[in-house]
Amino acid sequence: MKKLACSIALLAVTFTSGLALGQVTAGATEVEVEAPVNLTGNMRDGAVQDTTELSLQAGALAAGGNARTAAGTGATRFFKRMGAHEITNQNALNYARTGTPEGGLMETTVENYQARLRYEYFFSNNVAAFLSTQARRDRFQGLNLRLGVDPGLAYYFIRNLSSRFWLEGGYDFQFEDRSQDTVDLAAAAGTPIDKTEDDHNIRVYSGYDQKLDDRLHLFAGLEYFKSFTQNNAWRLNWETTLNVKLMQKFSLAIGSMALYNNDPLPGIRKFDVTSSLSFVCTPM
Repeated sequence: MKKLACSIALLAVTFTSGLALGQVTAGATEVEVEAPVNLTGNMRDGAVQDTTELSLQAGALAAGGNARTAAGTGATRFFKRMGAHEITNQNALNYARTGTPEGGLMETTVENYQARLRYEYFFSNNVAAFLSTQARRDRFQGLNLRLGVDPGLAYYFIRNLSSRFWLEGGYDFQFEDRSQDTVDLAAAAGTPIDKTEDDHNIRVYSGYDQKLDDRLHLFAGLEYFKSFTQNNAWRLNWETTLNVKLMQKFSLAIGSMALYNNDPLPGIRKFDVTSSLSFVCTPM
């Protein structure tokens, strides 16, 4: 079975607790956590089928008057299932600038670029091995590049056309190239850091993806990283999305993302929360 879904976010409003002091953000899209599959079956549907899916998302926010803001977000997602093989590719970018009525030039307050590629091979309907890699460039996390490579095994307690519930675990290799401003700031504060650094982690992830009925689709994911080499270094990512179908080709998507880093770079906050509301059009 082959499907093509082209989704355009007509409106995205996002409230964020920034990773950097004084950061103001709007309109964010993340690929840190797994994305939901386009579940189309009924509650009693059986085994999954071959499929191809493509989704495109874009949003913008502009404000003037007492506060000037301009923000844009965009994302793509490609998913293909061929028998025992599954391939997923996700890409996203977020950019925002803000200023005051009295000010001259607006300042950039959000700038990040993300990409994720995952291959999964199913030995049976319930057991799979996977290899995933992701890259992130984020000005306000002080990152020129954060590259991760994650091999592991997954067990699906439920996997059919209408729902998925699974647990996966494995190894995570992480490489960071920090911005020179972040390195200089750390040195000035008396906490010097290297320009580049490798880290080795254990990774555990649990996902739940459920088509509740013909109008509701719920997705939730929780991801944990613990460093082998740094005792205090661990990260926790959480994402949840509820998609409500309004009519045949339009739906409302309500999402939330929480990212926690227990050992961030100097000057960076530990906790980052993003909430979004989107109108989505699915013409095909």
